Amino acid sequence: MNNYFVGTQGVLEAVEDASPNNRNFSPPSRAGDMSVFEGRRVGWLNWPNYIVAVDADKVLFMEGNLWNFGHAAAILDHLRHGGRYLETPAARVNRVNADYVKRTEAAARAGTLEEQYGMTKPWTRRDIGTYYAQLLDGNHRAAAAMAYGEPFIYVYVGDNYRQNIYKKDWARPSR
Repeated sequence: MNNYFVGTQGVLEAVEDASPNNRNFSPPSRAGDMSVFEGRRVGWLNWPNYIVAVDADKVLFMEGNLWNFGHAAAILDHLRHGGRYLETPAARVNRVNADYVKRTEAAARAGTLEEQYGMTKPWTRRDIGTYYAQLLDGNHRAAAAMAYGEPFIYVYVGDNYRQNIYKKDWARPSR
């Protein structure tokens, strides 16, 4: 995976290298009132509204998160051994626009992309209109899913960011 954000690759490697610690992890089952938003292999559980799929390489972990790599490794182990469901993380979601492409490209040319934006590479024109997410909750679940190879992370979008999502992009749950 070629992530856009600094530190992501290190987190995924640490999850892969950690010993699973199930102390704080109880695998979810498909709850009756919860809907499933299908990823490639992970079924994301949540209420049936305000969920959007974000490319896994465009997910930024919550700043200042305290990592328990054993916990994330337990979730990854759960997925690798036939576990199917994870609860959706919550996130701020924005769309990449032309102005943001120009600003990140200029920062990359100036050598300040990492310092200014916390990014490993700038947005490009082909990213315009795509979503990126800043997680607010669910870092360990998202990291495990990313390490597992999930191409999209389904996230719950809070009130203040729902206007950023095109109507056609809201995830439709499967039942």
